[in-house]
Amino acid sequence: MGFREHLEEMVQERTRELREAQAALVQREKLKTLGATAAEVAHEIRNPLVSIGGFARRLKKKYPDSSEAEIILHETERLETILNRLSDYLRPVDMKPGECHVNAILKDSLALLGPQLEKKKVRLELDLHDDMPTAHVDPAILTQVFVAMIRNSVGMMDLEKEITLKTYY
Repeated sequence: MGFREHLEEMVQERTRELREAQAALVQREKLKTLGATAAEVAHEIRNPLVSIGGFARRLKKKYPDSSEAEIILHETERLETILNRLSDYLRPVDMKPGECHVNAILKDSLALLGPQLEKKKVRLELDLHDDMPTAHVDPAILTQVFVAMIRNSVGMMDLEKEITLKTYY
């Protein structure tokens, strides 16, 4: 292969790399715009939803047997949960990994959820491995993961409200 062919091959390779980089940049900008739009829509929906939820709670208090007020309250809470998930998903992630004890992070997550779990009468059983090595993770992100998993589990429960959390190596 001569110099000219080698040069042409290099130019073609760089051109391909530039096209890929440009496509990735365009995709990144589209996702950024989508995120900003979704955040704005979520904000605009949340404002009237808070009012509706407040009025539904007042109606439920005034008319405890009202099935309509109960339905409005339930659906409002469901929409608030969806908006919270959307907001959590759109929030930028700034990772700060370090050596952490997973069992300690799990216990801290449970402490954060304690009042909610008590209110919903959820029983917890912990089966944590005693000699867990440290993990190289971001403790804040792992806490978010644990909290989301536990909340989702509780939200899917019907009558039996018992969760077993287990760690193992």
